[in-house]
Parts: sequence; structure tokens; C-alpha cells
Amino acid sequence: MIIQSVTGSITEHLRDLIMTGELKAGAKLSEVEVSTQLGVSRPPLREAFRKLENEYLIVAKPRRGVFVAEISVADCEHVYEARKMLECEAVSILKSKNIRVIPGIEEALKVSENYILSEDDDSKAILSFFNVMSAFHKRIIEATQNEWIVRFYECLSSSLTRYQVLYLHIAGSKEVSLADHRAIYHKIKRGLYEEARMDMINHINRTRFLLEEELTKVSSEEACIA
Repeated sequence: MIIQSVTGSITEHLRDLIMTGELKAGAKLSEVEVSTQLGVSRPPLREAFRKLENEYLIVAKPRRGVFVAEISVADCEHVYEARKMLECEAVSILKSKNIRVIPGIEEALKVSENYILSEDDDSKAILSFFNVMSAFHKRIIEATQNEWIVRFYECLSSSLTRYQVLYLHIAGSKEVSLADHRAIYHKIKRGLYEEARMDMINHINRTRFLLEEELTKVSSEEACIA
């Protein structure tokens, strides 16, 4: 049984709210209000804020306060460029080491394919599904056996998750992504690393393109309301 510290529990709770969009991008986080809502003292809350700031999920602005980090087309582009660099290099490393079987990836694929996600599911359900589906990418990164690549990917993962959860709200995204995952791993198993690498590039580029379309649409709708 894992017992979390108060700071760990607060961090996880706020992280999930940011990931699902329940805490909106740009929203101000008042120490007094959040500590009262969660029934916690301010010292562990401040420590949770520091952890989330290190994950680029919140931003502390001098003399203004703490805010949920913004998401945007430009930021999405940067995050996905970093993602592509890491995940495609991971496939190249698998090639250099002739690694064709990745521990845990078949189980990750099977679980994600059997996961039932309806169009009516809320953001928490989508986040839960994402945590299952993202195991595919994590297993590939871990299979490089390069601790620096794993660390860099972990550093990117919180910001990346915000966009990936948004992506899963797009109709049909789940099925397309799962088909991509299966095709990429099938080629790795056959030693067709360059084809797998190109499939990974196309998978990441398509996801980014759809996300940028969605972000542009949301931005336009918000501008009309304003």
C-alpha cells in the first residue's frame, strides 16, 4: 500500500484538474482559496505549487500570483517537436541495439484496445484512458535503456498529457491512435525500424495537426464570446 504525503496528494489532485481542463488555462490559483477548498495548510500547498511549476503546469508571476500555464498552438508545436525528437530517436536506438521485443508493450496494447470509452465520457474518464494508452509510448522510451532519454521524456510528459487529453476529445482519435500503435510495434518486431520510425513521425505529426486545428477553433470561439 502506497501512502502519499500531504504534498504528494495535493500535487496529484491539482495535476489531474489541470490535465482534464477543470482548472482552466490561465486561471489564477489563490493560496488562501485552494488551501480552504482542500482543507490543507499553506506550507504543503506551496510545495505542491513548486512541484507543478517544475512540471510547467503552473506559472508564478512576481507580484501577480500563481496561474495555470497557458496552452496554445505555438506551445503545442514546441511540445510536439520535442516529443518527435525523443520518440523517433528512441526507435533509432532500438535499431542500433536490435531490440525487437519490448517488455510490457503487448499487454499495454491489449489493455488499451479493450478499454471501453464512450463519446459521453467525461474528462476524468478520458484521462484514465490516456494513462492506459500512453503506456505504449513510455515502454518504447524505457526500452532504450537510456536514463537521460527517460528523464527528458518524464520532464515533457505533464505538458504533453494536457494536449493528448485534449486530442482524445476529438471524435475517432482513439481508434486511429490505437491502429498506429499496433502498426508501429508490428514493424519494430519485424526489424523494419526505418518504416516504424516514419510511422511514428506521421503519427505524431497527425496528432499535432488535429490539435492545432482544435486549439484554433477553441480560440476563435472564445474570441467571439468575448
